[in-house]
Amino acid sequence: MSLVIKNMSRRGFVQTSAGVAGFVLTTQAEGTATKIMAAMAAADPNKEFSPNVFLSVPSKGPIEIVCHRSEMGQGIRNGIPMLIAEELEVNLDDVKIIQATGDKKYGDQNTDGSRSIRFNWDRLRTFGATARTMLETAAAQTWKVKASECYAKEGKVYHKSSGKSLSYQELALVAAKLPVPKDVELKKPKDYKLIGKKSLSVDRKALSTGQATYGMDVERPGMVYAALNRSPTIGGSIKSFDAKDAKKQTGVMDVVTLDAIPQPINTNAAVAVIASNSWAAMQGASKVKVQWQDGPYGKLDTEAYMKKLKKAGEPSKLKVAQTEGKKPSAKPAYTVSQEFSAPFLVHAPMEPLVATAAPTKDGGMEIWAPIQDPQRLRASAAGYLKIPEEKVTVHVTFLGGGFGRKSQPDFGLEAVSLAQKLKKPVKVVWSREDEIKHGFYHAASWQKLSADLDKDGNLLSWNHDTVFPTVMTVFQAGVEKPHEFELGMGATNMPYRAGVATVRHGMVDAPVRVAWLRAVCNVFHATAINGFVDELARKVDKDPIDYRLQLIGKSRKLGHQDTGRLRAVIERCRDVSNWASRKKKGAKLGFASHYSFQSYVAVVVEVEKDSSGVRVKQVDMVADVGQVVHPEAVVSQFQGAAVFGLSAALYGDIQVKNGAVVQNNYHDYPVMRIDRSPKINVDLVENNFPPEGVGEPGTPPVVPAVIAAIRELTGDLITELPVSKHMNA
Repeated sequence: MSLVIKNMSRRGFVQTSAGVAGFVLTTQAEGTATKIMAAMAAADPNKEFSPNVFLSVPSKGPIEIVCHRSEMGQGIRNGIPMLIAEELEVNLDDVKIIQATGDKKYGDQNTDGSRSIRFNWDRLRTFGATARTMLETAAAQTWKVKASECYAKEGKVYHKSSGKSLSYQELALVAAKLPVPKDVELKKPKDYKLIGKKSLSVDRKALSTGQATYGMDVERPGMVYAALNRSPTIGGSIKSFDAKDAKKQTGVMDVVTLDAIPQPINTNAAVAVIASNSWAAMQGASKVKVQWQDGPYGKLDTEAYMKKLKKAGEPSKLKVAQTEGKKPSAKPAYTVSQEFSAPFLVHAPMEPLVATAAPTKDGGMEIWAPIQDPQRLRASAAGYLKIPEEKVTVHVTFLGGGFGRKSQPDFGLEAVSLAQKLKKPVKVVWSREDEIKHGFYHAASWQKLSADLDKDGNLLSWNHDTVFPTVMTVFQAGVEKPHEFELGMGATNMPYRAGVATVRHGMVDAPVRVAWLRAVCNVFHATAINGFVDELARKVDKDPIDYRLQLIGKSRKLGHQDTGRLRAVIERCRDVSNWASRKKKGAKLGFASHYSFQSYVAVVVEVEKDSSGVRVKQVDMVADVGQVVHPEAVVSQFQGAAVFGLSAALYGDIQVKNGAVVQNNYHDYPVMRIDRSPKINVDLVENNFPPEGVGEPGTPPVVPAVIAAIRELTGDLITELPVSKHMNA
């Protein structure tokens, strides 16, 4: 496949960020041309040669490439620059990576949804190819030869016949005066030098020597620290407080109150202790005695809430999201139904939340935070302060894990609010207990699946009822139903053929703040669907993998989903995991597969009994994520997704009592420890499809695969998570 780019004029190409330039991508595959419109980033007029905001070539010094997404261990500070560097013909070690501040000129910066590479695949390669072409043209003009006689390699342009060369820096000023080329051709996959090849972290030195700046490392002149004693219930308020003991704490400077900020920011009311260091602030906050006025869910607990979810799943209360097909007239040989439920979960990243804010002389605000969505924080701060966004700067530090939690702006707004109130730089620090008790939680859920089968196990009908609180309440109170995209995370796009398939939904407002956590609704939908399909396979006495392949049938397209690719991943996972031979030897194996974020994943999990209970021995994962850009990062993300999924399946359980979260820290909200972690094998399918999601798709199938393996081990089907409710793990 060749990719030809049709660019606009230089005038359009170098507009400021207030305007939009554009280009048309013409993809030629099997004689069919598809035009794809995309936004062209504006150039930086202050740079010597800067054809777009992601790239600048000075006449002296290193080439600069901007990374506009947040680095939280997934390797995006390699991945994003790699797309530009590949087409620009430069090595990553010869480039200076600039971390972008929050700014609309870069396009979407929200580092979630497993989309950083897939949303920028064509755009950033085009930027690199355009710059390379202009530099080759600049060399041709300098040497007075044809551009076709010149080629770029490792930061220089060479003349083919004479062998002479000029560095990009030497050509920068000439290239800056050239018109944008009308057509730009991107490399074919066989010619990639960086994409798909081994790549060491560009930040390896900074990370290994302690020079990388995380949120807690930020220091500003005159900065004070703040720790908050927050309302234990959402919507709660302060009735009164006693700060006498807090003020006796060495280092404590002041105690102030903060009102709750409603949607879409969602902070809780709090008493803030201001101190000269973080320890004093945290100790002081723990000594403030607060009388709270409970919010609207102050009397609700988890047990009552789960009953409400099930009640909302009664047929008369559900709404139909989708019905496809027509139920066959044949009488079913079997009718099967099963309920599943899952609790609230919290992200629990290794790095608790932290943010620093400092007022600026022009009435603005400067913010430093380990934030996944710097534009949202910028817009939220500007709205809160009632100032233009241009007066707010958001610096993105390294993130010590995120998993979706750090897309929320609440912790940054706490720092902004205090900096405005105190008129000085303030760093707000969260403890681990704050992180667990005041999160934005993964939705609890209740589901019921039922199906009619013929004698061979084919689906005559499929019914899926799903009830959960929507993440859309992050933005607006009073939302009455899940969004279509939430239902499309496994429910309305299930891959199996059925005579008629119906999905119905319900909702109950949550007693806690609900938002996205790694893979969002895919986790509980994949758990229920895979668990149910396993039960159907048992009913007709078929191998669970063979049965899935039977239900998928011939390849077809379901929106973005290609069931042929899913089928191939399932077959490959069966083979590379040695499914049949291991089962014959007595291994207790569970299987699951799932499509999410346009990627296809199949998982085999092996469990065994040990002195502690059930132990996960091995995980085998096969993933089709399209073109693999940064192989080491992709493998590590799937390994991390497996551990994340195992933690959720085995231990994850946020309980609420009287509207407040019960759990405090890793002792009562455990995650998988290294001594319990299994061997994890990751096999990546090689193909030339565009890159798809990586960070999240590995998590959903791991959860049901564990449950299936435990079913093989114990004979019991776990339908209420976590596993630790039923046995030690």
